[in-house]
Amino acid sequence: MVRWLTPNRMARCPTCRRAVRPREENPAFPFCSPRCRAVDLGKWFIGAYRVPDPDGPKPDGGSAAGDEGDGNQTEPESGSAPRRTR
Repeated sequence: MVRWLTPNRMARCPTCRRAVRPREENPAFPFCSPRCRAVDLGKWFIGAYRVPDPDGPKPDGGSAAGDEGDGNQTEPESGSAPRRTR
């Protein structure tokens, strides 16, 4: 049983912490509004939330194997910034 969805205790919006209507009544669930949903998505886009990379930088400051900056940059198209490729 999920305790945070009981009638006595409504779910809270992860963005603004207001009470959230049930999924059946709220198309933005688990957020309270489309605005809070968009704010959360924006935080993912700018990197405020991150999923840890198990092969990321090592505690000694080194990088993961195969990540020595192999120069995977392409030539910029006229009038545009350089693009990184993988």
